[in-house]
Amino acid sequence: MPTRSLPDHRTLPTLDSSPAVLPETRTIVRLRTTAFRTARGIQWRKTLDKLKKPSIGFSPFFDDEIGAVGDLDAVLRITNLTSVPDGIYELAVTNISRDWETGYADDWDYTLYPFTP
Repeated sequence: MPTRSLPDHRTLPTLDSSPAVLPETRTIVRLRTTAFRTARGIQWRKTLDKLKKPSIGFSPFFDDEIGAVGDLDAVLRITNLTSVPDGIYELAVTNISRDWETGYADDWDYTLYPFTP
């Protein structure tokens, strides 16, 4: 289970090397796994529900990523989705790579971190 030992992802360097402080955002999700038998075989499903009350502000995953690349491609960007047990997690942006000319983020992944209020 990953622990949160990352630099603060809410500040990004700008072109003049002063930090740009982003508004406070936090996406909290509930992960549930279900499995059941049908007439055609076995169904195994992971459900990821956004929890509205503990989440704060804009959710890059639910509000932007799914609409831009589609459901399946967005879910495949969650690096540890199949390796964490059911529970409540913070969905954080990780593995940000930047364009070498402009410095803008051009690729990223998501990681689930255990949430404790």
